[in-house]
Amino acid sequence: MNRLNRWITMSGLLLLAASFCPAAVNSVQAASFDCAKAASKVEKMICADAELSELDEKMAKAYDKALPKAPDPSVVKQQQKEWLRERNLCMNRTCLHNQYQLRLGELQRIIDLVPLTTTEESHYFAKESEKLKVIRDVVRRQSFVWYHPYMQEPEFCKAFKKDFIDGLHLEPVEPDFRTDDAHDPRFDKLNRCTEYYRQGAEEPEQGAFWGVEYWGGPPYRYYSVELDGNPANGQEVILYHEPTVELRTNGTGYSWIDPQTCVSRAGAGQITPRKDATRSLYRLTALAKYKGELIMVGINPSAWAAEITSYNFAMWRLSEKDNLLECAYHFDIKKNKAIDTQSIENHGGEQK
Repeated sequence: MNRLNRWITMSGLLLLAASFCPAAVNSVQAASFDCAKAASKVEKMICADAELSELDEKMAKAYDKALPKAPDPSVVKQQQKEWLRERNLCMNRTCLHNQYQLRLGELQRIIDLVPLTTTEESHYFAKESEKLKVIRDVVRRQSFVWYHPYMQEPEFCKAFKKDFIDGLHLEPVEPDFRTDDAHDPRFDKLNRCTEYYRQGAEEPEQGAFWGVEYWGGPPYRYYSVELDGNPANGQEVILYHEPTVELRTNGTGYSWIDPQTCVSRAGAGQITPRKDATRSLYRLTALAKYKGELIMVGINPSAWAAEITSYNFAMWRLSEKDNLLECAYHFDIKKNKAIDTQSIENHGGEQK
């Protein structure tokens, strides 16, 4: 199979026009498609520019590497179609250059990640900062509608959504350590709670913490952060956990645990994503600080949108008094479709 046919098969898009223009193209460097048959303005711009042509070739190679790494290759193919549609709306070199850099970054992240097949999150990240980039990439590409039907969107949530997309006032929080072992020695001060209750301690009305293995499954992330506004009593403990067959109710989330009283003082979110892996590449949550306040942000597949790459987006404030404040958004089907339609009209219907 030649390079042109391979690329068409991979992306599922016919990037070339139905009838090819016989005019010669000033090709300075081979792209991932046959520049001699380039028909659209975008294809000709790519073929006439050495850097763009090189980026196109790099992107094709990265796409080849990313497919086998993805939890579901069909999702990567669908995302590639959507990216190509966006790329084909570009009217100048700067737009094309930015589109290629963006897609290369997304594909490289897929290549570098190690999929986890038995957990709620779709990928392992060595750094939360990289995960936060992926979440932002997804959120800024889509439009969202406020989730709560009987509550107006708070000004705090409006400001957060805008700042999150713009990358303002946001700082990723990295864990002290990660482990899959609930009995890791570094959990000793948390696991003492098992004996604490076994020895007859009375459970509180809410929030009893029995120990790591009773709270959720791996992979675990352990954070020590200042959370209660009282530095004199030391940093507080945050535990990331995922559901297990035995512990379905705890969900995926971050719990603020007091190892002295063996109580969970607050929890963030609990995004429990759908198991339909064909609908989404990313099911992610991350801990961060927004304007100095600890929050959890996450994306998970939209249950009511037909698009494969449609997501819901949410943020929870991880504090005791504001535990119930949630900024939750659904994929906005109407607005996303309207944006696509308007973009095509504004660019003379050049989308292929």
